[in-house]
Amino acid sequence: MTNLGIEILFWTILISYLGLRFSQTWNGLKKANQLSQDELKKKYVAGIYGSENSLPVFNELLKRIGIQPVSRDEIKKEVEKQKSERFEKSLFDETGTPANNFLAMSGIEFEKFLENLFEEMGYLVTITPVSGDAGADLILEKHGQKTVVQAKRHSQKVSNSAVQEVHTAVSIYHADKGMVVTTNEFQNSAIEAANATGVELIDIHKLKEWIDEFL
Repeated sequence: MTNLGIEILFWTILISYLGLRFSQTWNGLKKANQLSQDELKKKYVAGIYGSENSLPVFNELLKRIGIQPVSRDEIKKEVEKQKSERFEKSLFDETGTPANNFLAMSGIEFEKFLENLFEEMGYLVTITPVSGDAGADLILEKHGQKTVVQAKRHSQKVSNSAVQEVHTAVSIYHADKGMVVTTNEFQNSAIEAANATGVELIDIHKLKEWIDEFL
């Protein structure tokens, strides 16, 4: 058998095998041709995607219902997006109460999580070095304004020392404002210090609002 014949046989078997899986999934949809490319892409990644070998079959099905095919990069982005969404949902239980996942993170992991969140909010984000950060874990820039952020992955309420540290960091980094973000709440002394210094406090409840809106 020639190389061309082998290739044709391979694709015939692959399309037959994957076509069955696609048809089973498509039967669960009301009308595939009434869904947008983004909606079909989400369903493909969530229910069928197992390897890049299945993408040509998926694109063939899109063509048959008159929808523009998708690229491998688009699928990879959708895979990462759905992973992120599953992770975010795991951070809170059914009542909206923070689960233990935040506390299971390391401090660096929590900073990386905040980096992703702030980038989705439109900020240019820089994570400061682990040592010698002078009270600032992240630096945010947006619309010409610089904000220094201290990330507090705490199981208890945050004290006023965090507010004082980030207030000092505002001067050191020549920033316009300071912010403390925590996985818990703030002590009254921290709230009073924030009111006096202009530091913005983001507790777990505000953090959840941001996650729901931007992630």
